[in-house]
Amino acid sequence: MASFIYDWNKNRLPMGRELCATVAHLLDAAGIPSVLWGKYMIFAYEVGMDPDIDERQKRLEEAEAKHERTAQEDHEADVARKTRGEPNPIDPYGYLPPIPHERHYIPKYDNSIAFIIPDDRIDDARDALVLASFPLCSSGCVCFDWKTHEMVPRYHFLGESGNTADSPVLKLFCRSDLLFRFPDPGLASPHPDDPWFMLTNDSRLPPDDVKRRGVNPEGRFDAALYPIKIPTPEKLYEALILLRCRDKDYHSHSDGSWTYWSNYLARNLVKTGRIDISQVGDLYRAVIESDLNDRSSFWDGEPKLLRAQLRKLDALPHPLPDRCPHDLYIHRLIHTTDEYGKVYKDFVRFRNQYKADTARYLKKASKGGGHGAQASGEEAVKYKDQVQHTECEHV
Repeated sequence: MASFIYDWNKNRLPMGRELCATVAHLLDAAGIPSVLWGKYMIFAYEVGMDPDIDERQKRLEEAEAKHERTAQEDHEADVARKTRGEPNPIDPYGYLPPIPHERHYIPKYDNSIAFIIPDDRIDDARDALVLASFPLCSSGCVCFDWKTHEMVPRYHFLGESGNTADSPVLKLFCRSDLLFRFPDPGLASPHPDDPWFMLTNDSRLPPDDVKRRGVNPEGRFDAALYPIKIPTPEKLYEALILLRCRDKDYHSHSDGSWTYWSNYLARNLVKTGRIDISQVGDLYRAVIESDLNDRSSFWDGEPKLLRAQLRKLDALPHPLPDRCPHDLYIHRLIHTTDEYGKVYKDFVRFRNQYKADTARYLKKASKGGGHGAQASGEEAVKYKDQVQHTECEHV
């Protein structure tokens, strides 16, 4: 491939599609395949996905600020009450330990650019971007807040402000972190009938329409931009279902993104026929139909049953560590060590509890699930067999 030169210090493009295309071009020129992920990927599949997304973000921030003010006022009132020697009406005898004032969740849209890289090329991708003067963060990604719906990447590069907690960044993920059922992407453009990947300028994607969308471009990328690989919509939905199965309760903050995206695909692509369920693997169809029938619950029922079946067969990879204190505790159920490699105490007891919970749920589901539970179990066995034999076989 012809060489492509770009220097971040000399031409700092703003966060957007042009920068996405520039990064993809840099990586391809270095011989490193990549797949677009995140906001700029999901916005490519449809126009009018969320025309009020910026207004909703503003309302979320206002509601969060109001909640913060109320919580701070309650905290100050409690301190004043103690100073006056008055008892706390909720805990008059002082038996409860003090609860620190801290939010457990921050509603936030992740506006970062993200790419998925084959596992054995992730370091090469990092080096190629460093060579182009992108500022690599060396803090170990500790600046990512566990209270937001975002995974911690393998590597990330700082945004304009240098503070990744408040500024969009460029992220690199390993393929096995997110698309663990996918084959590695190649450097060549995917064939028109490739079941796994397509390009951002593919004619099957709808053209952008400024009248139907908000401030962010949506739909097919401009033909003048370098084309970027993205998952096909059908395979993306399959991947999101598996991520929901993997991360629910074990990486619950990241799971919020998978649920939100699944909601979008069900509402905008499946219902309008843009995703053909017949092209989706049998393993996932019951979950998609469940998503369509009951958007208020994206976990109970078919997704939960599928996760139990796949866990029983050891056909799901382990969730990645989550920095949420609750999820780090739950993390013990399936990992021997924490994210820093320290061995958990009482691992055997937690592992046995994990298996017992799975067995108990499957027994309950088989009694009440009838044919659906049996069918899900059969498809899970097929899934495991195909995973063991090939990574590229269509489920």
